Amino acid sequence: MAADPHRFLRGAGRFTDDLAREDALHLAVVRSDLPHAVIEDIDASEAKNLPQVHRILTAADLDPMPRIPVRVGSTPTLESRLQTVLAVDRVRYVGEPIAIVLADTGAAARDAADAIRVDLAPLQSVADTFDPRSTVLWAGDSDNTQIEVSASYGPVEEIFTDANLVFDFDFRTSRRTGLPIETRQLVAEWMEGELHLWGATKFIQFTSRTLAEMFAIAPDRVVTHRVDIGGMFGVRGEVYPEDFLVSWAALVSGRMVRWQEGRREHLLSINQAGEQHHKLRVAVDHSGHLLGFEDYVVLDMGAYPRPIGSRIPHIIVETLPGPYRWEAVDLRCRGVATSKTPIGTIRGPAAFETTFARERMIDAVARDLGITPFDLRMQNLISSRSIPYRVPFEPPSEPITYDSGDFSSMLSQFATLVHSDQVHRECEERRANGQTVGLGWGLSVVHSGLGKEESVALTLNEEGSFVLSTSATEVGQGLDRTVAQILSENLGVPAEVITVASSDNTAPASGNGTFSSRSTIFVGSSTIDAALTMKGLAMERAGQILGCSPSDIRLTQTGAKANGKTITWKELGPLTAIGEFRMDHPTYGLAVHLAQVRVDPEIGEVRPERIWIGYDCGHAVDRHNVADQLVGAAAAGVSGALFERLVFEEAIPVSATLADYLIARAADVPEIHTYLFDFGSPNNPLTAKGVGEAGLIGAGAAVANAVADALGEAGDTISELPIRSETVFGAIRAMIIGSIK
Repeated sequence: MAADPHRFLRGAGRFTDDLAREDALHLAVVRSDLPHAVIEDIDASEAKNLPQVHRILTAADLDPMPRIPVRVGSTPTLESRLQTVLAVDRVRYVGEPIAIVLADTGAAARDAADAIRVDLAPLQSVADTFDPRSTVLWAGDSDNTQIEVSASYGPVEEIFTDANLVFDFDFRTSRRTGLPIETRQLVAEWMEGELHLWGATKFIQFTSRTLAEMFAIAPDRVVTHRVDIGGMFGVRGEVYPEDFLVSWAALVSGRMVRWQEGRREHLLSINQAGEQHHKLRVAVDHSGHLLGFEDYVVLDMGAYPRPIGSRIPHIIVETLPGPYRWEAVDLRCRGVATSKTPIGTIRGPAAFETTFARERMIDAVARDLGITPFDLRMQNLISSRSIPYRVPFEPPSEPITYDSGDFSSMLSQFATLVHSDQVHRECEERRANGQTVGLGWGLSVVHSGLGKEESVALTLNEEGSFVLSTSATEVGQGLDRTVAQILSENLGVPAEVITVASSDNTAPASGNGTFSSRSTIFVGSSTIDAALTMKGLAMERAGQILGCSPSDIRLTQTGAKANGKTITWKELGPLTAIGEFRMDHPTYGLAVHLAQVRVDPEIGEVRPERIWIGYDCGHAVDRHNVADQLVGAAAAGVSGALFERLVFEEAIPVSATLADYLIARAADVPEIHTYLFDFGSPNNPLTAKGVGEAGLIGAGAAVANAVADALGEAGDTISELPIRSETVFGAIRAMIIGSIK
């Protein structure tokens, strides 16, 4: 059966930290405290003499030196800048690993790490993407450009020349991170030539293959074990230097090795994202028809390419058009290396920021034209007659086709369901009574289901129960429960006889992992195929046992019947069926956010009051789980809109603790109401669309537009996420001074 979701409430979770034996060694990482420097010397003499210390390892102990590979979106430039697992002669961001310590306890390992003296000769850092000093991080390069991506279609120059109105905007978003409750935890042990690993998430198969290559062993010699995961949110589960370092330490020491990441080093070293600068232009006519769209985006990619490679810049240009008809677009993204932590994927990667920029632009245009933001959106949505709609980028890096939906009908239905006219009137009444309140819309087209293929293994064991094995990971999204439900419905057996073995890297090698809201689509569809195959195998074996044709067999919850004879599932086992599914193009669903906020004019505090979410999820296998996913994601969106901001001064992080990196508290999360729509995708047998990111992507835009609406004439100052109280207070003060004058 699926894992009990209530076990965490009983303290019965089984996390990585619960597993290591008492004789395991503890690992600590020595990290750079400068953003760009030459390593002149590493003196570990004092640390070696401390009690309980076993080994201190540096780059000098490692030959050959592995590099963290790019798994998607590779280019020659990115490949030339891959990060080594330990810094060799130079560091390029605060938090980069320099050495590791092995000791009997975590405290002893950390004390020894602190005692190691690393002499660093500072070099000029690259603090931001527009640094006028033009320090080059990589020898032989002319600048710090990592990747440039562009996409366009239509007569852009002609559209902007002939347009009635052209507006220019400048929007920025700050760095943030995923911040799971549980930081990274890894336990590694070598047994009879096999590497056993506890704590890997997200890309089980890629992690196994990468470590196998690094240690020159066969991929099936890397065995990952399932543990409970205290949050993933896109940041956990990529291949990081620590994945190799913990495994290497276990090999060198001949002991089990455990590593528990501290919160500060987590904020210094795990994937960051979100630092975008948009310079947008939009051409419209007097009636409000959107004509042309230009955006030049500069993305801070940090010091090294992470395994996501060039995918983030591609997502930026792919998501910018949104659900609207444009006659012409010209979109460019330049990814720049800086002396900061490398970026990667975070829940709703890049789309959270691009949706903010586009939707703020839409609201600003509506205000200037005297059209309501709702009406401007309605009149410019892609028509249902055009769906499936292929975004006509020239040239397309990957064809982008909105596979199903009816955008205008859904938006209209959503407005009716949430009584948006009544909500608007209530806000107007409150404004008349002196309250500073506002409403904001945010629309996004959410892609889900990347990875193209998936396989699962379904086993009927000798006990008569079923085990569904998948390399996808249960990270709190309800994968185990959802897959068990799909298998129960399609195999015709009760869920009680089903066990879902997720995070199983012994499952078929084409399993791609847990990302891009893909699990239900791919694992669920593969499960349907496995159930169909299992039925065929069971009927064939039952026919052999009962002495009849397989076509005469009728499968039941308890086994098989034919000609008045019965046989149990136990008697049919063991059997194994492989389920496969391939989907060449992602699914796309419209997400609609409406936010209501109140602003305290005396201190500039923004208080979200209500958020309504409508999402075309296709077929919802578990409606309660879908709603929960949307609510949780929207809460994360509020946090990103109002709080989360990684601050750097000259590329040195100054917000690497939870005292400085603020997040939304329970009291900051408003009422959240969800509405599910089903314009099913034709791309998979479940007709499902992914859910995990849909509640977040448009939340920041909706909150920002609501704040701008509350500020009235001063709303144009809302041009950056997160929205800071000093920005709001300054806008209110300017508005008051202006009214006095």
